[in-house]
Amino acid sequence: MIPQRTEFIEHLREIREYDWLTILDLIFLIREYSDIQEARAAFAAAGAAAVELVAEGVLVAGELDDRGDFHPWPSRTAEEAAARVNEGIAEMIRAGRNASPGAPCWFDFANKDRPAPPPNGTE
Repeated sequence: MIPQRTEFIEHLREIREYDWLTILDLIFLIREYSDIQEARAAFAAAGAAAVELVAEGVLVAGELDDRGDFHPWPSRTAEEAAARVNEGIAEMIRAGRNASPGAPCWFDFANKDRPAPPPNGTE
């Protein structure tokens, strides 16, 4: 369950205006909008939020190419992509790996009416 869902998603949209989204952005917002502060718990809650938003078609999961362009995963359904995100997060937690940009993926909003963020380091 995403805490303060409307505000959470709007804040995520604001972050997205400047760069592609990562699990680190969701961890930040989980800590902002809930009382979860412990690192592993925040990572798990952020992973659950990512899975929920991908499954609902709010976010799409994908990769960045060498130029920094976002490419959605070639999943047939949002549920399939969400399962892949869930697998990636669960594996990272099992392995004791810390959250990092691009792991297990990058995220973008499914609504393509919003402009892409500028390349990293430019305005």
